[in-house]
Amino acid sequence: MENIDFTIAPPKKRYEHVAESLERVIVQSVEDEKLPSEQELAERFNVSKAVIREALTVLKERGLIQSRNGDGSYVSKPGAETAARAVSRIITTNCINNQNLHDARLILETATVRLAAVNAAPGEIARLEATIAEMSDLTMPYDEWLAIDMDFHVAIARAGKNELLAMFVEMMMLLLKKYMLKGLYSNYDQTCTLNEHREIVNAMRTGNPDLCEQAVRAHFNSAWNHVAMYEKRQNATG
Repeated sequence: MENIDFTIAPPKKRYEHVAESLERVIVQSVEDEKLPSEQELAERFNVSKAVIREALTVLKERGLIQSRNGDGSYVSKPGAETAARAVSRIITTNCINNQNLHDARLILETATVRLAAVNAAPGEIARLEATIAEMSDLTMPYDEWLAIDMDFHVAIARAGKNELLAMFVEMMMLLLKKYMLKGLYSNYDQTCTLNEHREIVNAMRTGNPDLCEQAVRAHFNSAWNHVAMYEKRQNATG
């Protein structure tokens, strides 16, 4: 029995119990449904309003509710931003490097583009073409241009018709924003990205998953090389 951990878990605080009870109700509720007031909740749980406020703070951090000034708390649907914040803390704590992030993104997006090759509707391909046209304006600030670039990749994931994978790709885009900006700051010719995006869309039109994966891999290898150049230059000057 020497391998058994006999450590007793610390008892949960009152606000944690309240948060868990509310979460069980919230996940079965309709989005935008209003929660009872803090006073009502305090009476129902037989706790102070301070405990309720702490529980509501926990639920906000989980993306399960949102506060509206002067109008109480409402049920909300956790999005990619909520997941990205949690994963970002894990990445920082565990010292996850850019190579790991690049590899994870490559695995995700080769999977989603293969699905998109089979499942994308003509209107979704047209939307991707419209995104490329938007990106053709190379005079816009980098952060605006990158936001459209990120939309392109999320749109491919959604065209694959797997909502969970699409959410993961959207989360990955948020996590990789700084990483992707490094590529732009490396004296990068943005027309390369435009051409690589066109190659991906052209491959999607064929409906061939293998061609789509090849196009995505070529695009990501190019992006990785530009980020590596930027970091090499920064290290040399720093």
